[in-house]
This record gives sequence, C-alpha cells and structure tokens, in this order.
Amino acid sequence: MKNKRNNNHRKLIFVWRSLFSLIILFGTYFLYLRYSSLSEPLPFSMSGTILQLSEEEILLEKQLEDPVSIQLSTDTHFERHYLNLEGELMEISKSSRGLLNLNEVVEVSGYLIDDQFHAQKIVSMEHEEEIKIKTDQLNSEFALLIDLERERTLLDINGDESMYPASMTKVMTAIVAIENLENLDDLIYISPNMFAELQIQNSSMAGFNPGSWVNALDVLYGIMLPSGGEATLAMAEHVGGTVEGFVEMMNQKAREIGMVATNFTNPIGLHGSNHYTTPKQIAVLVSYALQNEVFRQIFTADTYMLDSGAILTSTMFGLIPRTTVTNGQIIGGRTGFTLEAGRCLVSLAVIDGHEYLLVTGGAPNLPENQIKHLLDAIYIFDQI
Repeated sequence: MKNKRNNNHRKLIFVWRSLFSLIILFGTYFLYLRYSSLSEPLPFSMSGTILQLSEEEILLEKQLEDPVSIQLSTDTHFERHYLNLEGELMEISKSSRGLLNLNEVVEVSGYLIDDQFHAQKIVSMEHEEEIKIKTDQLNSEFALLIDLERERTLLDINGDESMYPASMTKVMTAIVAIENLENLDDLIYISPNMFAELQIQNSSMAGFNPGSWVNALDVLYGIMLPSGGEATLAMAEHVGGTVEGFVEMMNQKAREIGMVATNFTNPIGLHGSNHYTTPKQIAVLVSYALQNEVFRQIFTADTYMLDSGAILTSTMFGLIPRTTVTNGQIIGGRTGFTLEAGRCLVSLAVIDGHEYLLVTGGAPNLPENQIKHLLDAIYIFDQI
C-alpha cells in the first residue's frame, strides 16, 4: 500500500514537472516569435523633404507617401553635399544638425527597429549652381570669400600666405576686451602720456580728450569705428594691466581659436615684421568674434553717438561709395592701412539671406584713389 502511494506521488511530480517545462517552452517560443524580428535592426534608407525638425527627430515627407518620423541620437552623423546643376560633386562638409533646415531635401540611411526609423547618417543634397568669382578687376593682392552659413570658400587668392593685418588687428583687440571686461559701463582712463607717441606714429584717433574717463562701450566703438589709437591703448592698459600684458592675451586668444599662423606685437596694428597673419586666419577671427552679440553690434554700426554727443563714423561706411550690392547689402567691416600692408578690409555682407565674409589686403594706396579695397568689396559681393 505504501509503495503504491509513493508511485502515485512520483507520477504526480513527473506530470507537474512536464507541464511546467511545456509552459516554459511555449512561453519562450512565444517571446521569440514576438520579439525576434523586432530586436534585429534592419538596414534602411530613404530620401525626402524635412517637414519638422527637433533635437530628437525629424519628420520626413516622402513623395506620394505619408510623412515618416526619424529618430536622431548623439551618434547620428551629418554631412552636407553640394552639387552643381550638372550633378557633379563640388564639396563635402561635416555639419551638425543645426545646419539642417525645414523644407530641405535630405537622404537618410539607418535602420528599422519596431517600425521606427533610427538615423545613422543624414546627407543634405543641395543642388546649387557653382558661384564663379571673376578677379580681372581686383586690386587686392589677397582675397578670401567665405559663405559663412554653408561653410564654403568661394574665392581664395593667397589665403594661406602671410600678410600684415594693419588695423584689422583691432578685431582681436575688441573681442579680447569684450570677453574680459567686467562691465561695459566700466570707466576707462585716457592717459595723456600716450598721445605724443601716437602722433609720431601718425595713428588715427577717435577724439577722446587726454585725461578723460570714458565708459567702456564708448571706447569699444572708438576702437572699431574710427580706428582710434588712443581708445585702443587705453582699453589695452585697462584690461591687460599693461599694453604688453594685453598683447599676450591677444596671442593666447589667437592660439585658442586656431590662429596658428598669426602673431601680434601691438593692439593697434602698427607695422612690425613679427606682427602678421593670413587672410584665412583673419576669417577665423572675425567668424569667431561675430558670435558675440556686442561685437556684432559694433562691427555692423555705421555711426555711434558718444555720451558727450560726439558722433563716431566707421572708416568703411564713411568712405565706401555704396553698400547696396546685387541681391544684398554690405552690413559691416573693419579697414586697415599701413605702407607695408597696403589697403586692407574685412567686410560682411548679407546676400539672398546668407552671410558672406570677405578678407582683402595689399590693395594699392594711390594718391588719386585710396578706396580700392572698398571697390574690391563691391566688385566681389556684386557677383554672388
């Protein structure tokens, strides 16, 4: 009797174990059927027009189909391809998602998971006619034209060659000052001791009185618009402690932003064999400085009224015959001149809604025509 009960007990245990094993087996098979096809990424690609854009996803409209949501991640790689009208590749540049635009046609490759498209690579294909800039009427020895937003170089004449920057130096002076001033209302002392030397050097002046105290914003405009030597030295001493200390700050900033072929020996732009840069380095500097709203406001001002009521006038806007160019406007600039540097200019224009930066140098300084650098800017911007 006892053995019979033990056998029944063993049979019951066997049945329960078998049933449990079947449950595990069927459950595993069900999960496999449910998820195996979804966990395996499927390579996929498509092209279309961007309808919506955010940090996490883009909504892509395909021709004759419903819009598709595409998930973005920090690993998503972006490229921008430029093609001419014949479909020939002009340039490829790495970009960030910030350069994607609504209504832009893109090609996306990635993979599908759970019917959701995850982007691995996004390529913008912009079909644009190649811009060819004529130079037969150019006066300048150096010329570099850059499409800032689309990161394209449209003209490069001696862009990597060493040049003397003259008063284009003051772009660095201004941005270093702006970044290191505690307050734009700081009072800057215009020391009388600097004026005799500035007159010997035939430096341009902003018109501040010796021994006066001027607020920092007025001094910055005095540096950038009339290219004032006294404003420049006063700011350098205030920010750097000494002019030499400020020049070291300028060179440190140059190294920080990648101006490896540049060296400054003074904040004004006075000639010196060891005071040099290249057109491409000036473009790097101005592109960097324009990201600062205070600098941009000063750089694009044609005139400025001081607290005293005096009016400062931009050396570029005061002499340029016209600022209207084909399909756009020249909106800012900084001139420069020494006998060794010739007539120099870094200028900014907006044409068809896009910003273009032009650096020129080495234009001749003829007694009968001292604005050939300004004429070069008009000539080049008119062709875009």
